[in-house]
Amino acid sequence: MAGRRVLVVEDEPFIALSIEEMIGDIGGACVGVASTVREALAALVSLSPNFVVLDISLGDERSHQVADQLAERAIPFVFISGYGAAGIPAQHKSHACVAKPFGEWDFAEAIAAELKTDLAKPVAAEPNASKPTAS
Repeated sequence: MAGRRVLVVEDEPFIALSIEEMIGDIGGACVGVASTVREALAALVSLSPNFVVLDISLGDERSHQVADQLAERAIPFVFISGYGAAGIPAQHKSHACVAKPFGEWDFAEAIAAELKTDLAKPVAAEPNASKPTAS
């Protein structure tokens, strides 16, 4: 994720903040947050991200138009959704989707799958990282 300028498209401020932190934890740089389709489309031009985390549902809007623009511009992206992959348009089914709520491990794996690379997983997110070991 190093060198990635990431745009977060998420309408829930606390979730967006959490995603920003996760992006930093895996080596990316969050260049901005958009909470509407209009803001997201403007940010694609003004912020020039090279990766996007895209919530499917933005209030009363769906982010399909943003996904179409990302595909047209060949900008890799992952979906996030409280409904899982059910709301992904057919033409974008090849993109990873992380179901809310999610942790850093799932988030990092989805990004790695989209970028077709191995990312260093956050230590705190490893399955047994918080469990004490028997001595």
